[in-house]
Amino acid sequence: MLVGQTLDRLWTERQTWRVEGRSPEIDGSEERSTHELVQIGDLARRVGVGADTLRAWERRYGLLNPHRSAGGFRLYSTDDEAVVRAMLSEIDRGYPPSQAAKLALARAGTPHAQRTETGVPDPLAATTSAADLNHLEAFRTELYGALLGFDGARAHQLLDALFAQFTLNAILRDVLLPCLRQIGEGWTGGEVTIAEEHFASHLIRDRLLGLARDWDQGRGPRALLSCPSDERHDIALICFGLVLSRNGWRITFLGPDTPIAALSETAAALSPELIVLTATVEERFTAITKPLRALAATADLVLAGPGATHAVARATGATLLEDPPVAAAIKIAARPPTSSHRT
Repeated sequence: MLVGQTLDRLWTERQTWRVEGRSPEIDGSEERSTHELVQIGDLARRVGVGADTLRAWERRYGLLNPHRSAGGFRLYSTDDEAVVRAMLSEIDRGYPPSQAAKLALARAGTPHAQRTETGVPDPLAATTSAADLNHLEAFRTELYGALLGFDGARAHQLLDALFAQFTLNAILRDVLLPCLRQIGEGWTGGEVTIAEEHFASHLIRDRLLGLARDWDQGRGPRALLSCPSDERHDIALICFGLVLSRNGWRITFLGPDTPIAALSETAAALSPELIVLTATVEERFTAITKPLRALAATADLVLAGPGATHAVARATGATLLEDPPVAAAIKIAARPPTSSHRT
């Protein structure tokens, strides 16, 4: 399901048109397979996607095939609903909207499906279309300006629009992480103030954690995520956890500045299939080499971030995670959980 979309369960009265009895005349006089037609607002409530997003998908990808009533209303069938749900399923698997629409249309066997692919593409190789990349770049530019201008309302408006139109993977990979990286580089170069950097980081972090409220639920493998003592940069780790959770994993997030003793105690209590520790400087890891080595002997321990080096990985017996957060989470989700340390 698209992030940021909610289903209004208070709305119980739905307007429907039935192609039977005294129903309005439908242009083209073709019966839908389920004999029930609804307006776009009702379709939006059924699938949990905003009406504006559905209109955009219809216009951009040819996703929907509405009929018109004699009064000019655009009416949608449960066939259209099935196609939307199929597209949402592909988005949840990590495909960008452009590819998710093609897959959904192909699955439905609709005559207007664009079959430009042979077979089903590998989600690890899925890329964002050039048109979507242009939209994402425009969003990133405007979001950067809003954050540096302390315009929280505008920043949240932009984030709302992003989550309504694009997959979580694309938003994290192509907008939020690059935007924060640009702000961090600006701070290093003296072009961005500490206040601007803090404002941007806190706003984005709070928004991401709002998406993480249910990431510890389910029956999938568990990942324990944390930053070592004195490490307070955890946004990339949150992004990693969000993507991993959308791929069936349960996330236990300890957050920044976690003492190694607390991490070890939690690992012993939960027996997670994966432990991920991230830091921006190598000293955060070298200061706890011995307890990390003990942890790696009993669990699948992964080190990430700029502070995670090959030397640290060798010294601790941990695995080095070198891919960016989104790509790393997708790769880990695609492999079976490591159980070689289990006793």
